[in-house]
Amino acid sequence: MNSVMFPGKDRTRSQSVAPLWGLQGKIGTMYLYLVDEVNPEYSEGKFFLLGGLVFTDEQIPRVDAAVKARREAAGYKNGDSFKEDFRDAKAGLLEDLAEIGVRFIATVVLHDIAANDHSKLMSWGLPNIGEAYRRLLIEDKAQGMMLMDRDTKQFDLMADFHQHGFKYPSGGTTQVQDKIVLFGMTNNNASHLSSATDIAMGAFNFCVEAALGHAKEEIAVGMFRSFRKMVWMDTPTVGNRKAIGYGYLPSPRPDRVLSTAYKAQYTALSEGLGRFAKTAREEAEEA
Repeated sequence: MNSVMFPGKDRTRSQSVAPLWGLQGKIGTMYLYLVDEVNPEYSEGKFFLLGGLVFTDEQIPRVDAAVKARREAAGYKNGDSFKEDFRDAKAGLLEDLAEIGVRFIATVVLHDIAANDHSKLMSWGLPNIGEAYRRLLIEDKAQGMMLMDRDTKQFDLMADFHQHGFKYPSGGTTQVQDKIVLFGMTNNNASHLSSATDIAMGAFNFCVEAALGHAKEEIAVGMFRSFRKMVWMDTPTVGNRKAIGYGYLPSPRPDRVLSTAYKAQYTALSEGLGRFAKTAREEAEEA
């Protein structure tokens, strides 16, 4: 399997996070995972992206304040979409998110493999990112909520996750009620947290396009100065930290892709993202 390495220094995270709603001793720290999708419509040779940002309860007001500050500095008014223009404001927000310590988990699915079936994209992608989120919660000894951007077709699927757990094409099932206490939906314009998630996913999509030769690498490297700190990774005692299987989740796993042509696209994407992360790390070390 091709691994994506996002080298970087471990960041010390606060061990004294105040639990959401003050329920200390009852449920512990509560996290929030906001999920958005990119490229939902079929396009040959394109990747569908699904994922977003994981916030601790301590980080929520800090991210909210960061988005407000970036919007105000760029001249946005209430009701203006943060999607429009102002590249510097968005790049600045990515830096803010990395500094705050927000983590990023996303999956990529080649549209051609899903054969223009959006339900496959969701049935493959949501359990993958949800299971990664659950493992993060276990690692951090926390519980969490998982909300996705509005997609009314997924109401039943979200209910099924809560009631029966994540189901996989292999036939396996993972129960999740011990860690994920709420599945639901929100709207991109309903919070500054959603705006932050939307911007992070849009930036990651640009990096995906650059890795495949369809966008400027130097801009993607700039974005990875923040992403290499945000993508959830393992914590080995020696060697580089690994993102694949943690914050970066190819679906299906590349070693299970039968088509040589499709597997080559996953390999190119993996290698490109790893190259951006390595270059961003080296630039940071030289600065």
